[in-house]
Amino acid sequence: MNPPYGDLHLPILVQSLKISTNVISLQPVRWLQDPLSSFKSFSDYKKFSYLSVHVAHLISKNIASEQFDAVITMDLGIYTTNHNFPSVQLYDTEVFAKIKPFLSTPIVLYQESLHQEQYFVPIRDFLPVNRIKHRYEVCYSYLDIIHKGKIQSGLTIQEAIIQNKQVTQGMDNKKILGVVFQTLNEAQNFRTSTFSTFYQYCVLTLMTDVHVYHKWLPYMLDYEEPWIDERFYQYFKISKKKQKEIETKILPHK
Repeated sequence: MNPPYGDLHLPILVQSLKISTNVISLQPVRWLQDPLSSFKSFSDYKKFSYLSVHVAHLISKNIASEQFDAVITMDLGIYTTNHNFPSVQLYDTEVFAKIKPFLSTPIVLYQESLHQEQYFVPIRDFLPVNRIKHRYEVCYSYLDIIHKGKIQSGLTIQEAIIQNKQVTQGMDNKKILGVVFQTLNEAQNFRTSTFSTFYQYCVLTLMTDVHVYHKWLPYMLDYEEPWIDERFYQYFKISKKKQKEIETKILPHK
Protein backbone atom coordinates (compact mmCIF):
# COMPACT_ATOMS: atom_id res chain seq x y z
CA MET A 1 0.00 0.00 0.00
CA ASN A 2 1.65 3.23 -1.07
CA PRO A 3 -0.72 6.11 -1.75
CA PRO A 4 0.45 9.58 -0.63
CA TYR A 5 1.87 9.01 2.83
CA GLY A 6 0.23 11.49 5.21
CA ASP A 7 -2.92 12.12 3.16
CA LEU A 8 -4.07 8.59 2.45
CA HIS A 9 -2.27 5.50 3.63
CA LEU A 10 -2.11 6.24 7.36
CA PRO A 11 -5.79 7.31 7.39
CA ILE A 12 -6.60 4.12 5.42
CA LEU A 13 -4.85 2.14 8.14
CA VAL A 14 -6.88 3.94 10.80
CA GLN A 15 -10.13 2.99 9.06
CA SER A 16 -8.96 -0.60 8.49
CA LEU A 17 -8.46 -1.08 12.21
CA LYS A 18 -12.15 -0.38 12.74
CA ILE A 19 -12.96 -3.41 10.61
CA SER A 20 -10.29 -5.90 11.63
CA THR A 21 -7.72 -6.28 14.38
CA ASN A 22 -5.46 -8.31 12.10
CA VAL A 23 -4.23 -5.86 9.45
CA ILE A 24 -1.01 -6.25 7.47
CA SER A 25 0.41 -3.58 5.15
CA LEU A 26 3.60 -2.74 3.27
CA GLN A 27 4.63 0.92 3.46
CA PRO A 28 7.57 3.22 4.19
CA VAL A 29 8.74 3.14 7.79
CA ARG A 30 9.44 6.89 7.98
CA TRP A 31 8.79 8.34 11.43
CA LEU A 32 8.68 4.94 13.16
CA GLN A 33 12.37 4.61 12.24
CA ASP A 34 13.23 8.13 13.32
CA PRO A 35 14.58 8.32 16.88
CA LEU A 36 13.84 12.06 16.88
CA SER A 37 10.26 11.89 15.55
CA SER A 38 8.68 12.84 18.87
CA PHE A 39 10.78 16.03 18.95
CA LYS A 40 10.00 17.23 15.41
CA SER A 41 6.99 19.52 15.05
CA PHE A 42 6.38 18.42 11.42
CA SER A 43 6.52 14.67 12.14
CA ASP A 44 3.48 12.42 11.69
CA TYR A 45 4.43 10.88 15.03
CA LYS A 46 2.11 13.23 16.96
CA LYS A 47 -0.85 12.47 14.67
CA PHE A 48 -0.51 8.71 14.43
CA SER A 49 1.51 7.52 17.45
CA TYR A 50 -1.66 6.05 18.96
CA LEU A 51 -1.95 3.42 16.19
CA SER A 52 -1.55 -0.05 17.61
CA VAL A 53 0.76 -1.28 14.86
CA HIS A 54 4.33 -2.45 14.76
CA VAL A 55 6.85 -3.44 12.11
CA ALA A 56 7.29 -7.20 11.94
CA HIS A 57 9.86 -7.13 9.15
CA LEU A 58 12.14 -4.41 7.75
CA ILE A 59 13.10 -4.22 4.06
CA SER A 60 16.15 -2.01 3.50
CA LYS A 61 15.93 0.73 0.90
CA ASN A 62 18.73 -0.90 -1.10
CA ILE A 63 16.91 -4.24 -1.36
CA ALA A 64 13.58 -2.48 -2.01
CA SER A 65 15.16 -0.41 -4.81
CA GLU A 66 16.50 -3.57 -6.41
CA GLN A 67 13.30 -5.61 -6.01
CA PHE A 68 10.95 -2.86 -7.27
CA ASP A 69 13.42 -1.52 -9.87
CA ALA A 70 12.98 2.02 -8.56
CA VAL A 71 14.80 4.64 -6.51
CA ILE A 72 13.44 4.08 -3.00
CA THR A 73 14.93 6.47 -0.46
CA MET A 74 13.68 4.96 2.77
CA ASP A 75 13.27 1.51 4.29
CA LEU A 76 9.96 -0.30 3.90
CA GLY A 77 8.18 -2.08 6.70
CA ILE A 78 5.72 -4.96 6.80
CA TYR A 79 3.30 -3.60 9.39
CA THR A 80 0.92 -5.71 11.41
CA THR A 81 -1.61 -5.18 14.17
CA ASN A 82 -1.17 -8.78 15.24
CA HIS A 83 1.15 -8.60 18.23
CA ASN A 84 1.85 -12.33 18.06
CA PHE A 85 4.52 -11.26 15.58
CA PRO A 86 7.61 -9.80 17.29
CA SER A 87 8.66 -6.24 16.44
CA VAL A 88 11.99 -5.53 14.79
CA GLN A 89 14.41 -2.90 16.09
CA LEU A 90 14.04 0.08 13.78
CA TYR A 91 17.15 2.07 14.69
CA ASP A 92 20.31 1.73 16.73
CA THR A 93 19.22 2.74 20.22
CA GLU A 94 22.70 2.13 21.67
CA VAL A 95 24.55 4.58 19.41
CA PHE A 96 21.71 7.10 19.38
CA ALA A 97 21.71 7.31 23.18
CA LYS A 98 25.42 8.14 23.10
CA ILE A 99 25.32 10.79 20.36
CA LYS A 100 22.04 12.44 21.40
CA PRO A 101 23.75 15.10 23.62
CA PHE A 102 25.83 16.15 20.58
CA LEU A 103 22.98 16.72 18.10
CA SER A 104 23.28 20.48 17.82
CA THR A 105 25.25 21.42 14.70
CA PRO A 106 25.20 25.26 14.40
CA ILE A 107 24.05 25.55 10.79
CA VAL A 108 23.88 29.02 9.18
CA LEU A 109 23.11 30.39 5.73
CA TYR A 110 26.23 31.46 3.84
CA GLN A 111 26.52 35.23 3.40
CA GLU A 112 29.66 36.42 1.65
CA SER A 113 29.59 39.82 3.36
CA LEU A 114 29.53 38.17 6.82
CA HIS A 115 31.82 35.20 6.25
CA GLN A 116 34.69 36.77 4.29
CA GLU A 117 37.27 36.26 7.03
CA GLN A 118 35.83 33.02 8.40
CA TYR A 119 36.05 29.45 7.12
CA PHE A 120 32.71 28.09 5.94
CA VAL A 121 32.06 24.34 5.47
CA PRO A 122 29.02 23.76 3.19
CA ILE A 123 26.52 21.04 4.14
CA ARG A 124 24.07 19.31 1.78
CA ASP A 125 20.31 19.84 1.90
CA PHE A 126 19.73 16.27 0.79
CA LEU A 127 21.83 13.20 0.04
CA PRO A 128 22.45 11.98 -3.50
CA VAL A 129 20.93 8.55 -4.12
CA ASN A 130 20.49 6.16 -6.99
CA ARG A 131 19.04 2.71 -7.41
CA ILE A 132 22.37 1.02 -6.71
CA LYS A 133 23.96 2.94 -3.89
CA HIS A 134 22.90 5.28 -1.09
CA ARG A 135 25.66 7.56 0.21
CA TYR A 136 25.81 9.27 3.60
CA GLU A 137 28.31 12.07 2.87
CA VAL A 138 26.80 15.35 4.05
CA CYS A 139 29.71 17.48 2.76
CA TYR A 140 30.14 18.16 -0.95
CA SER A 141 33.11 16.57 -2.72
CA TYR A 142 33.44 19.48 -5.18
CA LEU A 143 32.61 22.37 -2.82
CA ASP A 144 34.95 22.27 0.15
CA ILE A 145 35.91 25.07 2.57
CA ILE A 146 34.90 28.58 1.54
CA HIS A 147 37.14 31.50 2.53
CA LYS A 148 36.96 35.03 1.09
CA GLY A 149 34.41 33.88 -1.47
CA LYS A 150 36.51 31.04 -2.88
CA ILE A 151 36.98 27.34 -2.25
CA GLN A 152 40.39 25.78 -1.58
CA SER A 153 41.12 25.17 -5.28
CA GLY A 154 40.85 28.92 -5.94
CA LEU A 155 37.52 28.72 -7.78
CA THR A 156 34.70 31.03 -6.79
CA ILE A 157 31.58 29.33 -5.47
CA GLN A 158 29.68 30.00 -8.68
CA GLU A 159 32.54 28.63 -10.80
CA ALA A 160 32.57 25.42 -8.73
CA ILE A 161 28.80 25.08 -9.09
CA ILE A 162 28.94 25.62 -12.87
CA GLN A 163 31.74 23.06 -13.26
CA ASN A 164 29.62 20.50 -11.42
CA LYS A 165 26.22 21.43 -12.84
CA GLN A 166 25.26 17.77 -13.34
CA VAL A 167 25.24 17.18 -9.57
CA THR A 168 24.30 20.59 -8.16
CA GLN A 169 20.61 20.35 -9.21
CA GLY A 170 19.87 24.08 -9.31
CA MET A 171 22.05 25.02 -6.37
CA ASP A 172 23.35 28.60 -6.21
CA ASN A 173 25.61 30.54 -3.87
CA LYS A 174 22.65 32.31 -2.23
CA LYS A 175 21.29 29.12 -0.68
CA ILE A 176 24.33 27.41 0.80
CA LEU A 177 24.01 26.11 4.36
CA GLY A 178 26.97 25.14 6.50
CA VAL A 179 29.11 25.56 9.60
CA VAL A 180 31.42 28.50 10.32
CA PHE A 181 34.86 28.22 11.93
CA GLN A 182 37.45 30.81 12.87
CA THR A 183 40.44 28.79 11.68
CA LEU A 184 41.21 26.66 8.63
CA ASN A 185 42.43 23.84 10.88
CA GLU A 186 39.06 23.55 12.66
CA ALA A 187 37.15 23.70 9.37
CA GLN A 188 39.31 20.97 7.84
CA ASN A 189 38.96 18.76 10.91
CA PHE A 190 35.16 19.13 10.95
CA ARG A 191 34.89 18.40 7.24
CA THR A 192 37.17 15.37 7.53
CA SER A 193 35.07 14.02 10.40
CA THR A 194 31.95 13.95 8.22
CA PHE A 195 33.63 11.44 5.90
CA SER A 196 34.44 9.05 8.75
CA THR A 197 32.59 5.73 8.92
CA PHE A 198 31.21 6.49 12.39
CA TYR A 199 29.84 9.93 11.44
CA GLN A 200 28.15 8.51 8.34
CA TYR A 201 26.62 5.77 10.46
CA CYS A 202 25.19 8.49 12.73
CA VAL A 203 23.71 10.16 9.64
CA LEU A 204 22.20 6.82 8.58
CA THR A 205 20.73 6.32 12.07
CA LEU A 206 19.07 9.75 12.04
CA MET A 207 17.73 9.79 8.46
CA THR A 208 14.36 8.54 7.26
CA ASP A 209 14.43 10.04 3.74
CA VAL A 210 16.86 11.89 1.43
CA HIS A 211 16.75 15.15 3.37
CA VAL A 212 19.53 16.19 5.71
CA TYR A 213 18.05 17.62 8.90
CA HIS A 214 20.98 19.84 9.73
CA LYS A 215 19.97 20.62 13.30
CA TRP A 216 20.26 16.96 14.29
CA LEU A 217 23.71 16.20 12.89
CA PRO A 218 26.40 15.22 15.43
CA TYR A 219 28.67 18.12 16.44
CA MET A 220 31.60 17.61 18.80
CA LEU A 221 32.87 19.97 21.49
CA ASP A 222 35.96 21.09 19.61
CA TYR A 223 37.74 20.50 16.31
CA GLU A 224 41.28 21.45 17.25
CA GLU A 225 42.21 17.83 16.50
CA PRO A 226 40.72 15.55 13.81
CA TRP A 227 37.75 13.35 14.71
CA ILE A 228 38.55 10.07 12.99
CA ASP A 229 36.89 6.70 13.59
CA GLU A 230 39.32 5.61 16.29
CA ARG A 231 38.77 8.81 18.27
CA PHE A 232 34.98 8.57 17.91
CA TYR A 233 35.00 4.91 19.03
CA GLN A 234 37.14 5.70 22.05
CA TYR A 235 35.18 8.82 23.05
CA PHE A 236 31.77 7.12 22.84
CA LYS A 237 33.07 3.79 24.18
CA ILE A 238 31.94 1.83 21.13
CA SER A 239 32.60 -1.90 21.54
CA LYS A 240 34.59 -3.88 18.97
CA LYS A 241 31.43 -5.77 18.09
CA LYS A 242 29.51 -2.55 17.43
CA GLN A 243 32.43 -1.14 15.44
CA LYS A 244 32.26 -4.17 13.15
CA GLU A 245 28.50 -3.72 12.74
CA ILE A 246 28.94 -0.02 11.88
CA GLU A 247 31.62 -0.75 9.30
CA THR A 248 29.57 -3.57 7.75
CA LYS A 249 26.66 -1.19 7.19
CA ILE A 250 28.60 1.84 5.92
CA LEU A 251 31.67 0.64 4.00
CA PRO A 252 29.63 -0.76 1.05
CA HIS A 253 28.22 2.77 0.53
CA LYS A 254 31.57 4.53 0.27
